[in-house]
Amino acid sequence: MKTGDDMNLFEEYLDIAKARRVPLVMVNLLCDMERNISRLESEERQSNGKMKLVDRDVLEKIRQEASLLDRETIMKCGKRGEVFYF
Repeated sequence: MKTGDDMNLFEEYLDIAKARRVPLVMVNLLCDMERNISRLESEERQSNGKMKLVDRDVLEKIRQEASLLDRETIMKCGKRGEVFYF
């Protein structure tokens, strides 16, 4: 996803939080590729029946092409609201 698309989606989330009068809490959890693949290919994830990513090729593509919104980018957002970033 492109950063512009990410920011548009973030602004939608911020609007929802403001309308509900609650803070928006963002948490980015990071792990290396090997750990990410291990979690992706775990038996528990493969068999849980939920709509979770289980395709290694898709994971690799996402990790190559996408980036997380960082604190500095988020704080540049033109909208105001209560945002907690961890």
